[in-house]
Amino acid sequence: VARRNSAMAAENAYERARSQTLCICSGYKASSGLRVHEISEEILSEAKAAVAAGSDGILTDGRFALLKRSVSCDLAGFTLDSIKQLPAPREVFDVPLTVEIMIHGESDELFFRSFTDLNKIDGVRALHTQMSTMEFLEMHFENRKDTKLSPFPFTEANIPEYGERNVANRDRFLGAMAAIEVPSPDPSSKRVFYRFNKIPTGVQYREVEGMAEKLKEGLGLHYFASTVNYQKDGLAQVGLAVSETLEELHSAEGRSKCLTMPPGAPPPIDAPPHIASMFDSVFYNNY
Repeated sequence: VARRNSAMAAENAYERARSQTLCICSGYKASSGLRVHEISEEILSEAKAAVAAGSDGILTDGRFALLKRSVSCDLAGFTLDSIKQLPAPREVFDVPLTVEIMIHGESDELFFRSFTDLNKIDGVRALHTQMSTMEFLEMHFENRKDTKLSPFPFTEANIPEYGERNVANRDRFLGAMAAIEVPSPDPSSKRVFYRFNKIPTGVQYREVEGMAEKLKEGLGLHYFASTVNYQKDGLAQVGLAVSETLEELHSAEGRSKCLTMPPGAPPPIDAPPHIASMFDSVFYNNY
């Protein structure tokens, strides 16, 4: 019996895949009714239960932690950029999804950090969990007890058929990659890339797409590469869609047609095939 219980404990032990952990940060200006400094452990427990109840069994005990952290710094230093640099809480190593609320004693703003193991829970679910938690807090402090949290919009298995068109996409893309002569990199050098993540105030979503199109043209690149999230049996899967325009990725049908690498478990961020498949492309993160 002891050996059997020990084996069961080992089987159920959670071990985080560190190279496949995604951190999502967001900031909110509290609504007039939300009293940031009155968020107690009891309220957090209620919020966790409400969010878990609407998760279709995904955020069960042992898979989800909800925490609050008070940050000590100058008020001017309490920013989205600064909270990104703080150490992760220890719970990150215990459960697949940890959501942390960051507050400051002199501010009515609050920030969220989500740490999710992409082998277990995808980034869309992690971001939705942040928003559901914020929604619960607003309802709690405004005494809207009869209002339900917004449901997670992607609950059904949605793995598309990977057919002849997609195989042709893959072969064409890999063939083009093989035809480009890439010099052997100096082992001491770092991979060169450009990252554009500062959006001017007032720019709308569609305008960002237009800027990305101009960016691709200006860099002389031919494709957009974008990850597409799927799920099957409650497990996150991701495919790679490659397109010449972002317009092609606006609909589920368009994303299915552009799917190039088939859905599967998310690869490690620094895996060589993952990096190589981004050649001649602007990687467009459409969160």
